[in-house]
Amino acid sequence: MASVSRPRHALALLTQLRRLPPQVALFQWRARGLAARTGDEFGPLSATRARDLRTLLDLAHGRRSVVELGTGSAWTAISLALADPRRTVVTYDPIDRPERARYLALVGSSVRGRVTLVAAEGREGPREQSAVDLLYIDSAHDEQGTIGEVEAWRASLAEGALIVFDDYTHPEYPGVRRAVERLGLRGERRGTLFVHRVGERAGLVEAAPVAQTDLASGAGPRPGRANTAAARQPPAASASASQGHQPPGGAHEACGRNQVGPEVPTA
Repeated sequence: MASVSRPRHALALLTQLRRLPPQVALFQWRARGLAARTGDEFGPLSATRARDLRTLLDLAHGRRSVVELGTGSAWTAISLALADPRRTVVTYDPIDRPERARYLALVGSSVRGRVTLVAAEGREGPREQSAVDLLYIDSAHDEQGTIGEVEAWRASLAEGALIVFDDYTHPEYPGVRRAVERLGLRGERRGTLFVHRVGERAGLVEAAPVAQTDLASGAGPRPGRANTAAARQPPAASASASQGHQPPGGAHEACGRNQVGPEVPTA
């Protein structure tokens, strides 16, 4: 039975990765293969879903300075750098994960040189950071922590910058949605993400109720997704701490939108 499920899993993965730009899809494929060979369960579990990653890359189009809060295994940061050769990505996480070096070694030095890993919490704010075009928050997932991260980075956000909140519709992380509501941010839901454009007037338009169908198509719970010092550890360590393959290809599928305010431009 296991021999049958493996090809099916590989086929399902290839179908998901077809949504991504070829260079990003190739990296994601190789990263998952490396994770399987090295026994890294956390990498695939904590990685941004292919559909959400496609949306994130669309939103990041033309944006050169990106900050990610919540590095995990660095797959998303590397993917953002791969998608645009002029983009720099600074990613924050208080947990130093040695496996990141293995995944960075899968890409060239020109990509590695544009990814900066910072061992700090996102709520500590920027460290000599220039104006930020896109802030991707995939970290604390609790209400107060998320609010603290937004407040810490407000002054560094360029006019028209985007703040993208991961897991906005996730039933296990209601703090993300509550933080957006308390901050009074206008924006729109894109899959499981919430997108706010800096400069939009305050006042959130009431969002549609979170349906269980939002968790379909690979959008279900991802163990260890929160970037707190406890939850970002692999399952075996979480109790003790307080984050030769054939390349895929093909066209990507469009992601649906759920409008929660003025439409956010993707470029």
